Amino acid sequence: MKLYELSKETRALEELFMMSIDEETGEVFEGDILAQLQIELQTQLQKKSCGLIQFMKNTELYVDAVDVEIKRLQNLKKRGSKNLDNFKSYVIRNMEIIGTKKIETTLGNLVLRPSVATEIFDNKLIPHDDRWYSTEEIINEKFDKAIMKKLIQDGVEIPGVRIVEKNNLNIK
Repeated sequence: MKLYELSKETRALEELFMMSIDEETGEVFEGDILAQLQIELQTQLQKKSCGLIQFMKNTELYVDAVDVEIKRLQNLKKRGSKNLDNFKSYVIRNMEIIGTKKIETTLGNLVLRPSVATEIFDNKLIPHDDRWYSTEEIINEKFDKAIMKKLIQDGVEIPGVRIVEKNNLNIK
């Protein structure tokens, strides 16, 4: 019997119980039969409840296992990204050493593109100034490097921050 069927049966039993009461005397007709029906419904509900509890516990275990797997995959992704970044740095360093900006292959070309980046080399030296933050970054207390880069290019000196030229690796 399904849970909603048990609920219907319980409501029907309550109605039957109310109809079996003599309005004048208050006596209950067929009280034994009603009591047996009520016991049967309680037994069915108890059996059904065991299944419900088992389902909920299994679902909780499943959700916990998914959380563990998500964390494992996030760590795996982070490691893979770090390995890729390290490998790109290795390729860039070797291309700079041999003095080439482009390597052509049958699969594609490795190309070094110059770029300018903002480097924060010492957070402690940076004075507090609302100019270093975008509105969103003030809340997170994180510096907005793009704003800092523009200010430095405009001639503002920011202690602990410098602009560095570097090469990015593009695969075409």
